[in-house]
Amino acid sequence: INEEHRYPAEKPGVAKIASQLPKGYMFPPNVRAVVEPSDALADAEHVVSAIPVQSTYSSLLAMKEWIPVGVPITTVSKGICSNKYTEVTAAEANARMAAGVPESELKRDPTYMMTMDEAIELALGEGRNPVVALAGPSFAKQICQMEATAVTVACKDEGVARKV
Repeated sequence: INEEHRYPAEKPGVAKIASQLPKGYMFPPNVRAVVEPSDALADAEHVVSAIPVQSTYSSLLAMKEWIPVGVPITTVSKGICSNKYTEVTAAEANARMAAGVPESELKRDPTYMMTMDEAIELALGEGRNPVVALAGPSFAKQICQMEATAVTVACKDEGVARKV
């Protein structure tokens, strides 16, 4: 991606993704692929989260130290967190018990039945970063082809929503 600005369709496991892009599609020159979240987030002015719903909380919690405070987080993931139970480490269990969580609830996923903005705020801290939700009938292939689409942007801070 960084050298040819194309999705490497010949690589195992990515042919399906590449086939969804228009033939000959090239990423803009300012788009770069990185392996480490710290590299992607180092000087971020805006973060777009396209993480699957069930992994959003744990992924953002793991990346929290690299996400600059105050930078808007736009989620394009659609859905409600529906994992009722999750595996917890001994440290997490101890922290939950210290916080007064009953032993019967230790494995309950803290984001169960939360919306994306709620899960993101739980992971990063309420008010730490403005959370923006972007939703609508848009499809990656049509966006790559520069076809018209309509989306809705929602945020508690109208100024941030307008910038998005």
